[in-house]
Amino acid sequence: MAYSTLALVSLEKTINHFLHHNQFSISPHEKQQILSLDKYVVSFLYFLEDFGGKATPLEARIRDVAVEAEDAIEWHMWVKIRYNFRYTLWIAKLIRGIKFIFQLRRVIDQMDSIAAEVVEIKNTIIIEGAKLDDPVGASSSSSQDANAGNSHVVGLDKDLRAIQDWLCGDSRQLQILPVTGMGGIGKTTLATNAFDHPLIMEHFDIRAWVTISQDYSQERLLSDLLDAMKEFDPGMRKKSVAENSQQGNESRGEESNGKEAENSQQGNESRGEESYAVKAHKVHKILIGRRFLIVMDDVWSTEVLDGVKNLFPDYNDGSRVLLTTRLADVASYAASSTSSHEMRLMDADQSWNLLRQKVFAHQDDIPPELETIGREIARSCGGLPLAMVVAAGVLSTTSRTVTSWSKFY
Repeated sequence: MAYSTLALVSLEKTINHFLHHNQFSISPHEKQQILSLDKYVVSFLYFLEDFGGKATPLEARIRDVAVEAEDAIEWHMWVKIRYNFRYTLWIAKLIRGIKFIFQLRRVIDQMDSIAAEVVEIKNTIIIEGAKLDDPVGASSSSSQDANAGNSHVVGLDKDLRAIQDWLCGDSRQLQILPVTGMGGIGKTTLATNAFDHPLIMEHFDIRAWVTISQDYSQERLLSDLLDAMKEFDPGMRKKSVAENSQQGNESRGEESNGKEAENSQQGNESRGEESYAVKAHKVHKILIGRRFLIVMDDVWSTEVLDGVKNLFPDYNDGSRVLLTTRLADVASYAASSTSSHEMRLMDADQSWNLLRQKVFAHQDDIPPELETIGREIARSCGGLPLAMVVAAGVLSTTSRTVTSWSKFY
């Protein structure tokens, strides 16, 4: 497998270990920097999935910065274990912490630069005329946009059944279920397959999907929720018709002096303070009397949960809120009457089955020599599904020979 992918997978595992191991005390600022770093890791993995082999110099830079980031984190972890005891001078701890933050900041600056080039490449390279969507950084979406047509996912059958059982369970109370796991492990894919399953579609009156970004705001989340549920809001439909009519009027009113637009803007500003309350009331009103499923994808902060906890009415009708997060503290904060669903890394057989499905599709007669090498490549992905998808994309563009495949492990 490409060295850049291996470096990113290794870094993602190190980040996950650092964030969730009780042995390390992490300051809020350290956590913020690590999460910023982690967002780039997953984004670059998706980039390599779509453009692997077409941006070779950039792949080398991604590999180098991933190695540098992992070295910095592992050194900091070792220092915490070696020196982080009660009698260590606080000034020494402070100096080490500041040094670590500066190291992370330097790495993140490099990743910022790479991310800008990634955007440029995505805007200039067309692969087979297809439009490619990056799931990282999206503000809102439907699950159909995120994973259209994906009716079966290798290795997630047990997870999917567990989520379905919970969603359609006997409890009538409103419940929140967090799905947790490291970046690239398949949380969004699992939520998407549950969201779009015919059983779930029939069970709930309303289904809405919103993706939470790190620059979260309550008003933006409310807007995304309303947009996802606009078919159930007569007011939104009327507004859409009115906006279309207004556009037509504007095209015929070029001689207007702009007075009316200025008055309208002033009116909107005077109503700004009540906009949040009005939107919250609309969300609540749409959901009342309906069994609903709300999916909140990629939640980064407990503040999100504080902002929406009073939005969702509980009328003992079996409504559910499903959220995905890579943070254990967010999961434990969200899970009130239920425990979280933690996703595990794939084992050797699951890894090979996923890689085989992506490379060979429905082909049954796989050469034994390629299966041997393929299993080694799958093993090198460390059980991370996204890494195996990236590896499969690279293998699909190479000749199916032992010599060609041997270059990737």
